[in-house]
Amino acid sequence: MKGSPTPLRTPTWSTSGRKKYPPAQFPVLAFMGAPANFPVLPQNIDLHRYLHWSDGMMAEVTQVIDQNLPRPYVGIHLRNGNDWVNACEHVDESRSHLFASGQCVGYGRNTAKTLTKEMCLPSKKEVLKAVKKAVKKIKAKSIFVATDNDAMLPELRKEFKKLTVFQLNPEVPQLDLAILGQADHFVGNCVSTFTAFVTRERKAANKPTMFFAFNQDKKIKEEL
Repeated sequence: MKGSPTPLRTPTWSTSGRKKYPPAQFPVLAFMGAPANFPVLPQNIDLHRYLHWSDGMMAEVTQVIDQNLPRPYVGIHLRNGNDWVNACEHVDESRSHLFASGQCVGYGRNTAKTLTKEMCLPSKKEVLKAVKKAVKKIKAKSIFVATDNDAMLPELRKEFKKLTVFQLNPEVPQLDLAILGQADHFVGNCVSTFTAFVTRERKAANKPTMFFAFNQDKKIKEEL
């Protein structure tokens, strides 16, 4: 597209864009950059309901689940790599927003809950506590772990001796995303945009989501 870029969410794109690029003639549009803000703005979260995995991806996801994850299963995302440890050093109680933290603390500047370092980088004790709560809630038979670093497999297997604890560690991270989206319950990282993708998918499918070190029972007031 020549000229000034137009965000896809604007009325201008809805009219002129569809006329210039009718879906019947242009089923796929390729962009050189992200067509929207990063992290995703709160007013765009519901658009995720239009995003669906390919048949090939879902066939692979189904195979992994059938072979390794007895249902019901809890999916968890552990973001704890060195880069993340450094990023969480920027968290202090005077600021509520970092990356995708709005997904759990709320998006309003004046109404958002306090963001803590434990929410950004939960301790192993907190991870086990949150997973135990999720496992108990759905009477889970297995746990799926997606991570960029430490999957805590020894700790999880020791704590949940009767459950299957499985990590795939795929070359394609989208496979982790899709499996987490299919989980019967999900526990993610409040600040992570990787978790946020899963959260949006699960919200569109009306599936439950929890966040480490965050009191899910308190209602979040959002200022959109």
